Amino acid sequence: MQLSSATVFGVASFFSFLDESNRGETVIRICNTISCDLKGKSDIISALEKRLRINLGETTPDGRISLLGTACIGWCHESPAMLINDKVYTSLTPETALAALEKWL
Repeated sequence: MQLSSATVFGVASFFSFLDESNRGETVIRICNTISCDLKGKSDIISALEKRLRINLGETTPDGRISLLGTACIGWCHESPAMLINDKVYTSLTPETALAALEKWL
C-alpha cells in the first residue's frame, strides 16, 4: 500500500478499538463523552479501578482484564455506558457497574 509506518501508526492510534498493545481477554471500555461525564463516569471508573486494582488504561497482572476509556459508543441517551467485550451496559452507577463486572470475573 506504500504507506509509511508513521501513517499506519497514526490511523491505528486514532481509533480506540484498534489496540497498539496486548489487551486482556476481557476488555472493559468506559465511554468518555461529556454526557457520561455529567452522569457520574468518574465514580464508575473509580469503583472499577478499586475492584480490579488497576488504573484506567491498564491490564490486570494476570492479563485477564483491561480497563480502557473510549470515544462515544452510541449510548449517550442512556449514559453512563460501558462495553465489556461486546456487551453494552447502560444507565450505570458504581454498584451496577461492579455487578456487571462480577459476571466476567
